[in-house]
Amino acid sequence: MVNGSIGYRSDIDVLRAFAVLPVLAFHMNKELLPGGYLGVDVFFVISGYLITRLLLAEVEKGGIDLWGFWQRRILRIIPALLAMTFFTFLGGQFLLYAPDRQDLAFNSLAALLSFGNFSHWLGYGGYWGAEAASSPLLHTWSLAVEEQFYLLYPIFILFAIQVFKVRIEWTLLSLLCISLVTFIYGSEHHPAATFYLAPTRAWELAAGALIAVVPTHTWAKRVSRSLAGAGLLLIFTSYALAEPAQIGLWNIVAVVGASLVILTNTSEPFSSWGLTNRVFLTIGLISYSLYLWHYPFIILTEAFELREGVEVPRLILLVLILSVSWVSWRYLETPIRRSKLFVKPIVASVLILAGVAFCFTKIEQYENFTIYEPTEWAGSFYSVVPQRALTTEQVRGMVGVNRVEGDSTYLRSSELPYAESGVVLEYGGRKIDVLVLGDSHGLQWSPVIDLVMRDMGKTVSFMTADGTSPFFDISLEDSGSGGLFFNADELLSFRKSTLRIIQDESPELVIIGAVWRESYLEEGKDLIDEIVRSGAKILLIADQPWLDIGERNAPQYLSYLGVEPAGEGASSWLDRVNYDRYVESLGVIHKIQNRCPEACTVIDPGGLYLKQDGAGSRMLKVIQDNHVLFVDDDHLSVYGAMLAVEIIRGYVSSLISGSEYQ
Repeated sequence: MVNGSIGYRSDIDVLRAFAVLPVLAFHMNKELLPGGYLGVDVFFVISGYLITRLLLAEVEKGGIDLWGFWQRRILRIIPALLAMTFFTFLGGQFLLYAPDRQDLAFNSLAALLSFGNFSHWLGYGGYWGAEAASSPLLHTWSLAVEEQFYLLYPIFILFAIQVFKVRIEWTLLSLLCISLVTFIYGSEHHPAATFYLAPTRAWELAAGALIAVVPTHTWAKRVSRSLAGAGLLLIFTSYALAEPAQIGLWNIVAVVGASLVILTNTSEPFSSWGLTNRVFLTIGLISYSLYLWHYPFIILTEAFELREGVEVPRLILLVLILSVSWVSWRYLETPIRRSKLFVKPIVASVLILAGVAFCFTKIEQYENFTIYEPTEWAGSFYSVVPQRALTTEQVRGMVGVNRVEGDSTYLRSSELPYAESGVVLEYGGRKIDVLVLGDSHGLQWSPVIDLVMRDMGKTVSFMTADGTSPFFDISLEDSGSGGLFFNADELLSFRKSTLRIIQDESPELVIIGAVWRESYLEEGKDLIDEIVRSGAKILLIADQPWLDIGERNAPQYLSYLGVEPAGEGASSWLDRVNYDRYVESLGVIHKIQNRCPEACTVIDPGGLYLKQDGAGSRMLKVIQDNHVLFVDDDHLSVYGAMLAVEIIRGYVSSLISGSEYQ
């Protein structure tokens, strides 16, 4: 049996500092250290090593005391976690956007009950989205992975050594290989789940564990320095070269680097390089508390800055984080971990706070959207998707937004519009004069197009569908597997009907509005060609600039930001514009136009919503005449879309009449 005794290693405290400081730098400013988030991977290796050494020490003394081990983990981890969660939950009630407060309640419950990785994965999807990044407890995903490890790993060791009597080295190596293969596969095919979940992170913990079970070796100074130096070089290379929103190679590089440092089994290289100084050792000692407290402080400070319109100097924020972390280490971590008398009060406190958080998850919270005129969305009237129950998130997203219907006086009766002629409004004869294609970003223009068609006396068909690309392979050989709103058969029927209208009805004009993606350059080629062959003109409506607020309800979020109603005849502007997305969208739509310059025309309504202020900052019009112009971050309200009615009317009239729009 390998010697499980473990003494203090100052190099591991320094390694902890080199793990937590990059995470702190990354969260304060991603450009400071693009791969700083990989410090979490280094922490996993350290944890795997230390916990395995402790468990092996118990095995040598007669066996693993599971309850005793878990008690020590409770005393080590929970007090500071409990305090951080309590104060974050409390601060969030005053500073966060109302629907985010409900999410905070659920994430607080998850943090306390060790499933924070699941709550963020299921609640936000990927780690890198704006909604996930704004969760003050996002960082608890890694604590949940470790806590799940602490729950199951000692049982794994106990069975491996004392029940099945297998060689622990080979068992851990097998675990590492299986988990690593799963991680590599998952990073390509299921990156969000791979990032968050314990099975695809187990290889990092197993790497440290494997080092703990190999025979202790005393390296020559030159060799230990080479190992430690190579390890640090790999770690810092991964920090410098990794990019956010990526997992894969650089995680492996960071883990290999941390493993080499720990493998030296001596602090000599670090001390000879002057790294075991008071600063790094202190940071290493408080690293757990520093990791716990830094992210809530950053997110809540950003929320405070957003609400109050002030900027907190980053130096002050850093000093505050370090000070609170030291107090947490000194007065929570250190004294409580030494007494088992605290176990029951800690568990009771966790259950009480978890109960409070659970109750708050049942309370719907909203900002005051009634300060504006009612915000309307008419897309549902013009959508051909089969009726589906909205998800809870979709329902929450529409609070404060009225779903309005179009005028059904001229509506052609149809039970299954997606499988027939779409949503047809007969302002002319039975023949379809104008066909409208698009996803929800086409639907936002539907009430405007409807108004124009009524005035012109043209019969119009809306083959527009939420969440569904207007483009497809016209051979219909690959109908796809359906999606959120269509099953496979319904989607095939929808596409067949669209193609039939183009080929049989020969509309004068086809209008397309969409989220213009680079993939549409290939996906849309055949359909565009088919429309041109039919003799129709094509009008492509570019996307307006998006409001940079994440996937949030616009009326509520503008109220949260304190954007006042503009007043009659006035406008309110906000400097939160996703301008890069707007430019990318324009690039795609103009490339499509260049393929059919004679038949295709582009409308760019961006100038109606975008301007630059005196300082050169881009501003987005968000309110006019007390009406909110957006439903969420990327969809215009009916009032917002109506700002473009005269431009759209002019282009449609000129294309149908054959004259040039002035």
